[in-house]
Amino acid sequence: MRVGADIDLERGVLTLDENKSDDERAWALDPNVVRALAAWVKLQGIERGDLLFVGEAQRPHETDRLAERLRAYLWLAGVRRDELQNQGPTAASCERTICEGTS
Repeated sequence: MRVGADIDLERGVLTLDENKSDDERAWALDPNVVRALAAWVKLQGIERGDLLFVGEAQRPHETDRLAERLRAYLWLAGVRRDELQNQGPTAASCERTICEGTS
């Protein structure tokens, strides 16, 4: 996910052009998610076009079991939405739930 391409923090929109229906889709991000991501971008010194989240050595995260790992991190962060814990196996479904807010 690249800042300014897949995720537009100025408009608060996440766009995925690859998904199960092969139709580009966009979701409005919850304002609290936008604020958190903007703080993350500033803290990490991320620039337009950079990956939003990277692993070791500034490389993209491995996608093996990504949704499961993301749910575990959200649980550790105190996010307690049933939708997150009962989603299917895709990271996109988990990202979609995050975009809808974390209350």
